[in-house]
Amino acid sequence: MGVEPTPQCLTPRRRFRSSHAAIPRGLAEGRCERRVVFVASPTPTQVSFARQYRGQGADAENLQSKSLLSLGSLDSWQERVWQALRHLDDRSALNQSSLARLAYIQRLADGEYRGSILARGLALKETLIGCVDRIIEQGNKEPCLKKTREFLRLVKEGSHLTAIAEALGLSRERITRFRKKKAVDLVTQEFLRTAKTRKSA
Repeated sequence: MGVEPTPQCLTPRRRFRSSHAAIPRGLAEGRCERRVVFVASPTPTQVSFARQYRGQGADAENLQSKSLLSLGSLDSWQERVWQALRHLDDRSALNQSSLARLAYIQRLADGEYRGSILARGLALKETLIGCVDRIIEQGNKEPCLKKTREFLRLVKEGSHLTAIAEALGLSRERITRFRKKKAVDLVTQEFLRTAKTRKSA
């Protein structure tokens, strides 16, 4: 009796390296040509994140590989978003952000902000501010998010972490470990939702 060959799609080909490096060119152009095969099962956090941003007609494998692996880990997205939030008043820095090379941001720059100086930076700034504003507005119904809303309001105004800690009456360590983490997570999820749901608009 012959041995049934292992299906090619189940053979590990390449271990995806998650880092804070720049976004791959395929992503910046709105496509992903590299086929990624899971080396290990996704974590519960990855599965939850993937389900939240499920696209119509996308099966679980394609969704997880495109949204989590080939586009970067959730942690790497959060780091990119936080760095951009820190420089909302610096259009030049935002223009150089890897987030500014996303297809959605580029379309905004070429359309709504065409002709503006550093258009991609402006498009990224307005997109992030929109995400922050929606979180602050919708969070009014959630008392537990009061400190997080205030944190985001201060970040939007350009305050640094030490000033935010003083304004909220909390230690800088607590601000960094809790308030910042929750706020950045919310903005990252809203940013990715915006970029995905409006990519064909």
